[in-house]
Order: sequence, then structure tokens, then C-alpha cells
Amino acid sequence: RMATSQLPLAAVGRPAPFSLVSAGFLVALAGWLAATAVLVAAASELAAGRYTADLPVLALHLAALVFLPYAVATAAWHVLPVMLRNDLAGTRRLWLAFALLAGGIPLAVGIAADVDTLAWPGAALVTAGLTVVLVELAGLVRRAPQGRMLVASRIGVSLSGFHAAAALLLGAAVLGADGPDVLGVPYARLMLVHL
Repeated sequence: RMATSQLPLAAVGRPAPFSLVSAGFLVALAGWLAATAVLVAAASELAAGRYTADLPVLALHLAALVFLPYAVATAAWHVLPVMLRNDLAGTRRLWLAFALLAGGIPLAVGIAADVDTLAWPGAALVTAGLTVVLVELAGLVRRAPQGRMLVASRIGVSLSGFHAAAALLLGAAVLGADGPDVLGVPYARLMLVHL
């Protein structure tokens, strides 16, 4: 009978280091708590049906631009290397993405307060951060072993990355809209597609 330590193990990747994962989830939690606090402060505006007032818009964008990027990127860095059976290329780029994604804070405030000098630099930072995240995810998908059972679908991971990029691009189109129609699509419909 073979001892457990002698059993061959399936090749799997190593998740991101604990320091990065814990920091990412802490920032995500802070974003969620900030969005919740702003949403509570916006209760009277929401009760009056003013969904596009500054506070409800800020709460939505804190959740979408602070909580979601950190929660999803951190979860991906933690789980996908194991599921796709290969290591992350390195942690320097992940820490860079971590810092760049913080642009979601001024972007959320800039969108809610309609301050372009906050929104556009924040959008540039988030775009750069998302680009780093997507490049790392593409590397994980590309390096995933062929002909082996994987827990995550290469196509599923790729389409999820595409979805994040499309939402950001549509958000930029909405932010930069000069008129009621953007790219021939009514503004309200484009806003719903962006969400």
C-alpha cells in the first residue's frame, strides 16, 4: 500500500500570495461598505424616485468601480491559477494592477458629481489596471495545458474578461456622450447595456 506522500499529484498552479489576496479583499470590503453607507445616506432620494441623483449614482459606482474590480480580480488571481493549472507570471504586475484599480474611487466620485477632472483620470487608471488584469488572465488561459481536464473553461474566462472590458468601454462612451444618442443608440438604452 502506497503512502499518501508518495501519491503523484496533479499539476496545478499556485494562487496569488496571501498578502495580495488579503489586501484585495480588504479593499473590496471597504468599497462595499462605502457604497452601503452612501446608499443609506441616499435613502430619501431613492424613496422620492430620484435614482439619478448624486448619492444613488455614487453608491452604484462605488460598488461597480471599487468593490467589483477588487473582488473579481482578487478572486481570479486566487482561484484561476489552480483551476487552469499554471502559475501567475509574477506578482509585480498584479500589485501594479492593484494600485491602478484604485482609480475607481475618483472615477466614481467624478461620475456622481459630474466632475470631468476626476472622472477621466480615474477612468484612465482603471483602464490601465483592467488592461494589466486582462493581460495576466490571457496569459493564464494561454499557458493552460492542452488536452487536460481543467476546472475552468478557457472560453468562459476569456468571455468574462471581454465582458469587463466591454462594460468599461461602454461606460466611457456614456461618460463622454455629448448628446442624447451615443453611436446611434439612445442614451437610456446605452446606459442599461453598460450596466
